[in-house]
Amino acid sequence: MTQEECNARIATLNDEFRRRGIGGHVAISARIQARGSVFVSTVKSAVEADEPGDPETDPSGRHDFGIVSIDGVRVCWKIDYQAAEDPRLPVDPAQWHGTHRVLSIFTPPEY
Repeated sequence: MTQEECNARIATLNDEFRRRGIGGHVAISARIQARGSVFVSTVKSAVEADEPGDPETDPSGRHDFGIVSIDGVRVCWKIDYQAAEDPRLPVDPAQWHGTHRVLSIFTPPEY
């Protein structure tokens, strides 16, 4: 598999995880949670609907980072990878099985 094909595969898996939440977990920052449940729900919906791929924020094309704006608040989201069995082991994000994805949602100052 070429690097381009690998990145496209990772992008597909990341989009699936971000939209359905299967294969990992979501971590929402305290600053976002402090704005209340309606704001959190709106942010989650915006992140799920986001169409990443801007070369500035996603130069690899893996769809593992994005920025949305909700009520004038910039919100970032980022996907990281861990081995499902043991987070200390190496991981291949192009593989669904054995990879645990972590979607972090936060504001820029929290990064």
